[in-house]
Amino acid sequence: MGFATVAATLVSITLILTLLYISLISTSELTETISCSLKKMSDSEEERMKTMINIDSTSGAGPVLYVDVANTGHTTIRDFQKMDVIVTNTTNPSVYWIKYNGTGVGWNSTILTPDDINPGLLDPDETMRITINMGTYDFPDWVKVTTPNGVSSSKYV
Repeated sequence: MGFATVAATLVSITLILTLLYISLISTSELTETISCSLKKMSDSEEERMKTMINIDSTSGAGPVLYVDVANTGHTTIRDFQKMDVIVTNTTNPSVYWIKYNGTGVGWNSTILTPDDINPGLLDPDETMRITINMGTYDFPDWVKVTTPNGVSSSKYV
């Protein structure tokens, strides 16, 4: 009977150590996943803190609105398709989200000045002219431009 007790104890200890090892590996993987997520979140927030834009001026001709957006921060703005342009008309209460390169109604960037460093990107101290084709929508009296990381600027037209 002494051998059966020793064998049962060894099996129990082996089972406990195996479960402890599995839980340590799972905890290690979970910690690594959380650590990577926190790093990405921190990097995103750091980039957001370095991003600033300012709408310098607006002008209009017919159904077209021109908006000059200056990058006053320290981050290059790359993906214009992920930028949001929102316009409102308070006379006939309406809010429009204008699509990038939309057909009919849409916006695109027409001029980057100066554009010496990274052609086609909005680098710090550069200005981009956004051309908004309002199509049949009411001409706006307010415009808001938001970068892909959530930094925005607005101005009355």
